[in-house]
Amino acid sequence: FRRCPLVSSNLLGISVMFSRHLAGAGAAAAGACALRLVPPTREARCQTTVTSTTTVQQPDGSMVTKTITVSTPAKAARAPADKNYPPHGLSEGVRKLPEWIQLGCGDAEYICPEKGANFPGDECPEKLPDISKHSSFMAETIRSDPGIYDRLRSKKTNMGVGLAKCVKTGFDNPGHPMIKTVGLVAGDEDSYVAFKELFDPVVSARHGGYPADAKHPTDMNPDNLLNTKIDPEGKYTLTTRCRTGRSVRGFRLPPACTFEERRGLERGIVKGLLRLTG
Repeated sequence: FRRCPLVSSNLLGISVMFSRHLAGAGAAAAGACALRLVPPTREARCQTTVTSTTTVQQPDGSMVTKTITVSTPAKAARAPADKNYPPHGLSEGVRKLPEWIQLGCGDAEYICPEKGANFPGDECPEKLPDISKHSSFMAETIRSDPGIYDRLRSKKTNMGVGLAKCVKTGFDNPGHPMIKTVGLVAGDEDSYVAFKELFDPVVSARHGGYPADAKHPTDMNPDNLLNTKIDPEGKYTLTTRCRTGRSVRGFRLPPACTFEERRGLERGIVKGLLRLTG
């Protein structure tokens, strides 16, 4: 997405970078790629089997077929819901933690009066809450034009995300006068369009000037990578990390997606990875 600086990837911990067009991944090199459900045989009625078959052309012109099979016991698929696991409950270890932490570990909206988290995540209140002392780019933008709240509070994206999901974190967390936070998150891709009147100025302010028609600069040429050592004498740097994330179109982002949506995303990722070769 163009607004990637404010979006958390909805891959949720799956550290794999791959093409958005999963159906075509590896097709050019493989020549053929198929994913099919195999009905269980009489001897394996207790299993559900998913088979990925890929045909690869070798340098000598011959064709080699590779097959990956993943079987899941049907009994596991029919197992009753675990009352000690979201969205039906919390694990024993989590239940030992303070209540304000437990409230943020399930599938429900985070409402915790103890921490001042009272803003609803489904519908915005008719009256704009007091944000006179909030330190965030979102609060600053709305204070400069309070009418933004009234004009956007009843809108929904094409995936059903309302303004409340996007601004809840900003209203619940006043921030610190010396540390200005963003105070705004995207519930899905369309949030940047439906609520652009708020997102555009916040994104621009956060990045020191980033107009609505700006394009995120990219350079995928490995020749432009520098080999300069960041700490030649080894005095300061203990470890470094390069982390990547990717959002998948068709799924809402973490501030708005449900437990079931996360599982659907997981199934889609697994299905796509089974089609990769190499």
